[in-house]
Amino acid sequence: MKRNKKTALLLGLTVCLFLACAIQIGRYASQNRVLLTENRALLTENRELSVFFPAAMAKSLAVAEGVRAQFAGDVSMEEELLESSGFHKKGGIYLIDYKSQLYDLQSMIENGEEIEPGVPAATASYRLRRDLEVENIRLFSIGTKEKPFGGVFDGDRHRITGRFRMEDGAEVPEEMLFYVDASARIANLKIYNDLSGGEVFLKVEDLQECETLESDLAECPGCSIHLEMTEWEPDAGRIVEVLRGYWENMTEDGAYVSATFYPDMDKKPANAEACAKSVQEALCTLAGEEYAGAIGEALAREEGYLWFLRLERVGGLICCTFEIGEPVYEPDTYYYEGDNIVYTNVGYYIAVSGEWERKEISCQCLRIPYTQMVHSSIGTGGTYRVEEVDLNFDGKRDLLIHEGYSGGSGGSWGNYRAAVWEAETGTFVYFSSLPEQITSLEFDSRRVVDSYQLGVSYQVVEVYEVVDGEYVCTRKLVYQSGESDEGYWAELSYYEMGELVETHRLSHDNDMESLMDERYPDMDYWQKG
Repeated sequence: MKRNKKTALLLGLTVCLFLACAIQIGRYASQNRVLLTENRALLTENRELSVFFPAAMAKSLAVAEGVRAQFAGDVSMEEELLESSGFHKKGGIYLIDYKSQLYDLQSMIENGEEIEPGVPAATASYRLRRDLEVENIRLFSIGTKEKPFGGVFDGDRHRITGRFRMEDGAEVPEEMLFYVDASARIANLKIYNDLSGGEVFLKVEDLQECETLESDLAECPGCSIHLEMTEWEPDAGRIVEVLRGYWENMTEDGAYVSATFYPDMDKKPANAEACAKSVQEALCTLAGEEYAGAIGEALAREEGYLWFLRLERVGGLICCTFEIGEPVYEPDTYYYEGDNIVYTNVGYYIAVSGEWERKEISCQCLRIPYTQMVHSSIGTGGTYRVEEVDLNFDGKRDLLIHEGYSGGSGGSWGNYRAAVWEAETGTFVYFSSLPEQITSLEFDSRRVVDSYQLGVSYQVVEVYEVVDGEYVCTRKLVYQSGESDEGYWAELSYYEMGELVETHRLSHDNDMESLMDERYPDMDYWQKG
């Protein structure tokens, strides 16, 4: 009897243990199902626009799982830099960290190039390692209809933002960014298509692009447009007709439309002059009758053809910027008179009309010389713009012209020109006293600052302020150093209105930064350009 009771007790304990194990196993199985569901959710997280593409989700999930499995084996491998393309490579994967690499990839595919010897860029495997924004490029794509992308692109759950095409029949969001063939696999990538506001840069290189220009512009309402015609015989009349219609619907302050005729000057055809005149007539049409007289007068004075024109709304004015001659993308030419450099008078025009300071003004035209060291961004669209600012602090708005940026080993700076408003005559006048190169605009402090250096042994900071209506260098700091028979020397000199006020002899033990903070705290612009 005791033996039977022991047997029954052991049997009961065994059954309880089995049931406990079964329950725990069930819990683990349930947790695994939850984890599997979460993992699948993560794989589809990149579908920001998935609500519009429900039919593609099953296919997309399978692609994502396949791509992730392919890349899993490369985690432990070291990166190597490819001298041929500048890409980093990890295992068999080419890594993308910068937007410039997207541009390079697009170019390599379009031109049928290899990312490294023996590996066509169009069929290689890539991984995106950070969010990127493709700026100022309209209808950017990786691959083309003629040369599609056929490789693998793992977004690694990062996002690419830009202005991409949206074609009828697109099944998945990636088809806004990629032209692909049947072998391509794209996964784990978020796409944000920003078609509103901002600036759009377009190129018209052939007749087909001209025919699609109107539909392209319809996809980016409200955007400012810069268009480049890069062939010698574009359909300029049709192009300008489309741009003019687009411009007439733009009413926002700061909005602009610009067009550049910039063909390859080394491939001039026999009828080059006729081509240039044809484009010139079209650009005059874009400017409109109000500016036709000013452009005609400028053409009579200048050599060359009208190659650049920009219409821009600035505080009640319409500014028409134009240039005559051949495209000038290089710094101004110059020659020497003795030891002095004399720059040629290369420049452009700004014609304005509209309402300013509660006055209606008819067309006024100013010739604006280029800054001497500018690698001009006017014809490229770049950073050129016109801004309303009270430059001479007389309580009236003026026009500050941003010509772009320059830089070098001595720092970087903005290139500026200006026109001030003369209320007595109701006209704009070119304002030559505003410094050409400026490190910092500080109109709230009623000044501008310039800083530069010639090597580490000569550094300068200049403060310009308005005196009797003109900009004057009111204060200046000069740091100089070198070697002499007595050894190393360095000094800091302070000037007011061009006159030396004091000089500080420095030594290795004398910290220039401490002296600057103590004596000249508002002129601390060393190497800040």
